[in-house]
Amino acid sequence: MKKNLIYKIVFIIALFVLQKVDAQNSNQQNKNNSIEKVSSLGLQKATVDSDGDGIPDNCDLDDDNDGILDVNEVSCDVSLSPTVRVGYIPDSRDNLTSDRGYTFDGSHMKNSSVLKLLNAANFGPSGTAKFKFELVPMTGTITKSSITGLNLNAIFIGGIDNPTAGISYLSTAELDAIKDWSDDQPANFVVSTQVSTKSYGSTITSGNANPDSPTSFGAGTEIFNGPFGMVTSFNQGGSYQAYFATLNNSCATKAVAKDSSNRTVMYIDGDYNDLLISDVDILTDLGGVTNGASVTSNNDKLFANIWAFVAKQSLCVDADTDLDGIVDRLDLDSDGDGCPDAAEGGGKFAVTSLVVSSGTISAQSVNKNFGVGVDSNGIPTTVGAQGQSEGSSQNASINGCICYNDPYTGGIKEDTKHGITLLKRAGSGNTDNWPMIRKGAFTVLESNTKGFVITRAKTSEINAIKTGGHAVEGMMIYDTDLKCLKLYDGTNWSCFNTPTCP
Repeated sequence: MKKNLIYKIVFIIALFVLQKVDAQNSNQQNKNNSIEKVSSLGLQKATVDSDGDGIPDNCDLDDDNDGILDVNEVSCDVSLSPTVRVGYIPDSRDNLTSDRGYTFDGSHMKNSSVLKLLNAANFGPSGTAKFKFELVPMTGTITKSSITGLNLNAIFIGGIDNPTAGISYLSTAELDAIKDWSDDQPANFVVSTQVSTKSYGSTITSGNANPDSPTSFGAGTEIFNGPFGMVTSFNQGGSYQAYFATLNNSCATKAVAKDSSNRTVMYIDGDYNDLLISDVDILTDLGGVTNGASVTSNNDKLFANIWAFVAKQSLCVDADTDLDGIVDRLDLDSDGDGCPDAAEGGGKFAVTSLVVSSGTISAQSVNKNFGVGVDSNGIPTTVGAQGQSEGSSQNASINGCICYNDPYTGGIKEDTKHGITLLKRAGSGNTDNWPMIRKGAFTVLESNTKGFVITRAKTSEINAIKTGGHAVEGMMIYDTDLKCLKLYDGTNWSCFNTPTCP
């Protein structure tokens, strides 16, 4: 009887633990819908591999292999210049008397970093970034309910610690409450620095080797390529300069920057999607952020970009540009113009370089991407570890598969002297100066009521022109079977049905 009772108790405990884990996974999966989608806990999501490249979506930085990082396929409504409420730990919580001031109301930030955040020329309706910041002190003991009551979008944990001794002046319960809040919603974002990052499973060590620089992944984010400019390197300052000796080993944890000895100094945590920084002075005047409200120095740009990134993480959600029910990070044609995102990205890759996609996304009507040749982060090797920008992939008015390039490449553009128009605007005496305004042609035809029809023939008839010896280089004809315009190059007929730039 005792043995059966023990088994029964163990089973009940095991069932409770399983239910507890499932609840945690459910919460984490909610956050997993965030821009980075960097949870390692959701068991179901861990098995999803939408693009069939062998990297599960929760670890994949490009879920559809279009070369555009998921972090760049989001939607931000800045039409009302939204306000980002950032909670911060007041300087009064720092127990050190001689070395303090590393938070928003502290001496090393209030006359430099804070002035830049609150400068409308930097952040505001007419600013460089269309977000506004409101800084909210988190007074008293921090609990989950106290955080919720402040209606925050983000939390900043500055240098409220003794890094040399490895002591945070926030209690374990307070740090857990902040992480619990972060875990609740995709938009809840935390910037944690120095000793407070230990609560995420990392450790920091003094001895950073300047200069620090972005990783390939970091270079593709707004932190280093954001609205305030590109930052290719930066220096830590102050007497304590740190790097992460260890960090969360989730597959979705991504180093954003490293020091010159290849040690991580900034990363995005894989379980909470929060930004962790080894040295708070990257954000203070000791690290090179200048006094005053203007963004001028290299560290100014980095500081401002970091907070533009925070705002985007807090306010932006998965985009569905063409409203087809498929979010852009899984949509191979985000704007619904018929041209693959992979070809419309900032890398300007030709459609001919794409292949038919794999995975569940291959069922889409536009189903081409860069294939399953990817790096360890799921980014196509064709575009490189930094990915490509969104280009015109989210703009239906621009079809990247059509050539908009001006055929003029040099010399003098000659007027066209002959034309036929039905718009009653011909002649030099007309304000339109037509057809002379059209350059480089022998003749111009235009009408808004009549179509121009070239010679039409069936495929067999077109082939007979060649076999009969009557085809001439430059000959043009429309194939009524294949529904395309054909040109003869002196050897073969070519069917032109995919508009693009040569």
